[in-house]
Amino acid sequence: MKNFFNKNGHAEATSSPSQRINLPHFNEIDSITDIFGINVHAGSDYRVSIFNEGQENIKVDVVDQKLIIREKKSGSLKKHIYVKSPLIIVTVPKGALLTRIKINISAGSATLVQLTMQELDLDLLAGEANLTNVIVKKHTKAMLSAGKLQVTNCTLNIKGTLSAGSAMIEQLHGKNHLSLSTGSLTIVEDPTTSYDFSTSLGTVKYRGEKRGHHFRRTAPGSDELIVETSVGSIKIK
Repeated sequence: MKNFFNKNGHAEATSSPSQRINLPHFNEIDSITDIFGINVHAGSDYRVSIFNEGQENIKVDVVDQKLIIREKKSGSLKKHIYVKSPLIIVTVPKGALLTRIKINISAGSATLVQLTMQELDLDLLAGEANLTNVIVKKHTKAMLSAGKLQVTNCTLNIKGTLSAGSAMIEQLHGKNHLSLSTGSLTIVEDPTTSYDFSTSLGTVKYRGEKRGHHFRRTAPGSDELIVETSVGSIKIK
């Protein structure tokens, strides 16, 4: 594997089966991909690793402390029959404070683990968003057209929309508001979080008991979660 920058300071892809690119310092991530999923997590340095076929379609730049990732779209059907899902892994040093992460994926998943940032923006057309030990100090905006949202031990301050799919939440802190068109939401109860759940054509279940179309509970903590669904169920366990 080769790691190098061209004369303009931009990282270039190589033809090796998998590629690791050491990067200069950055505090913002802006990624737009077609079928490449992205995984961002804390590590020991600033690095991008690209796995599986189609590496030649990925361009990586660091400009003004912003990591920019772009996938070149191709009309070829070949890119849609990979044996394994194409994946980009981004690492940042542990404890690094990012100003913003923005991820846009047409058909792929996004995974964020052990990160702290000011703002988070997720836009997934078809795929999963998995967030674990993530702290967003200001606000999170999430749009999932078809897929799954999984949150574990995060402070997000999220305003999110799921058009079709499901969500699983365990230990979500901050001021959070989710809207689901069709799909289901499962929550592991947190006694310090206030809940306000409503569904138009679905049901709300609290510890196995049906609570009709609306469930509200005020808790002593400052965390709150508001959920609205059109067609779907909400389950608190």
